[in-house]
Amino acid sequence: MSQYTHEERDPIQCLIEDYEKMVQSGQVRFLDADDFFTIIDYYEQQGLARDALITVDYALASYGYAAEFHIKKAQLLNALEMEEEALEHLQTAEYLEASNAQIFILKAEILATMGREGEALAALERAQLVAREEQYADIYAAQATVYEASYSYDRAFQSLKNALIVQPNHEEALSRIWFIVELTERFQESADLHTKLIDEAPYAPNVWYNLGHALFHLGDYGKAADSFEYAYVIDEKFREAYYERAGALMELGLYEKAIECMEEACEYAKPDAPLYTRIGYCFEQLENFADAESYYSDAIRISPDFDEGYYRVGECLFKRKNWTSAKTAYEAAFRLDSKNALYLIALAETHYQIENYDTAYLFFQDACDMAPDECQHWIRLATFHMAMKDYDSAIAALDEAEMYNSCSVVLRYCKVACLYQCGQIQAGLALLQETLAEDEACHYKVLFDFAPELLRVDAILDTINRMG
Repeated sequence: MSQYTHEERDPIQCLIEDYEKMVQSGQVRFLDADDFFTIIDYYEQQGLARDALITVDYALASYGYAAEFHIKKAQLLNALEMEEEALEHLQTAEYLEASNAQIFILKAEILATMGREGEALAALERAQLVAREEQYADIYAAQATVYEASYSYDRAFQSLKNALIVQPNHEEALSRIWFIVELTERFQESADLHTKLIDEAPYAPNVWYNLGHALFHLGDYGKAADSFEYAYVIDEKFREAYYERAGALMELGLYEKAIECMEEACEYAKPDAPLYTRIGYCFEQLENFADAESYYSDAIRISPDFDEGYYRVGECLFKRKNWTSAKTAYEAAFRLDSKNALYLIALAETHYQIENYDTAYLFFQDACDMAPDECQHWIRLATFHMAMKDYDSAIAALDEAEMYNSCSVVLRYCKVACLYQCGQIQAGLALLQETLAEDEACHYKVLFDFAPELLRVDAILDTINRMG
């Protein structure tokens, strides 16, 4: 690159400018191989894959015998979903330098995306024969790609784990393992792994980030928040770490701190609709509805099709008992996502408040039909029937709900309340005894959420105290 160095300007930019002048003139003269790689890397970083590919072709015109350029072209072709052409260049690279493990690693990744997992694993076996020690982690990461392609997620997790044991700060393995952890629900194993990795790579932000995720799913929100904080202390532009820490703080009910965390994130990255919505939700929980609505409005302004923003505006208006405006907001959310049963429930609640009972019933029923496995929708429909003094319909709804839901214990507690309120006291107490006998997790508090007045009924309390 020395012939293109200009002391008064950035040498890489000078190289790019000189190269592009040559391309425009149609005469690209001889360049050092390192110069070609610098230009290719520049175009890749700028997202200019086609320009990078053209540059590789110029490089191959001068260095057709160099396996590295054939590998680079294969990488670019693969990124453009031109797998067969990529494999052809890898075949040429293998002919030129059969001892280069990178050829077989890339070949395995491409074959995996093509559904040729057996050939991919064979390529990785070849890679292991010629790999240097520092390439073992790349082989394990490629192995995980093959297993993912065949839905062998447990094996994929083990491969990524092996990659990180070999190289604790392996960027690709760290960025991919969390997806596999969620699929396999290996949260404790992930927490144990990343705790050990911290000893080896204490300044790798993704290690702390992944640890935070594992701890969050294990319910240790305090330690999760600390882990996410370490991640963005190491890398202050790590936007996702701010976002996830805020989520952990919200689980702890620390909404003010969550707001501070997300506002800090806005200093390093342009806020998007989900971030503004999460800030708004914190203000909503603090009953600062004006600020909440302001942030939800910002979310909608950024993304006019963001249905959750309209829904949350509706929630604020509903809590302020502004039923008509809340209905309008819910309707906007439902227009954008007509498959969301939660929006139907919200509309039903609003129509109930403005005494449009027939319409409210239709929305409640539609929500249950749309998402029959959502226990709470059926409970809300039953609550509506009870408010209408239609106890038979309430019990029928809960009976139907049991056909679709595994939370039958919860539904039966609600049925106890229905039976008691419609005067079938003995039937209600009998069902309560039967349900308590089956309920090892003691969900009986649901009974009082459904019908708080039963807290004053001695027969109910005595039965629970005797059997609970």
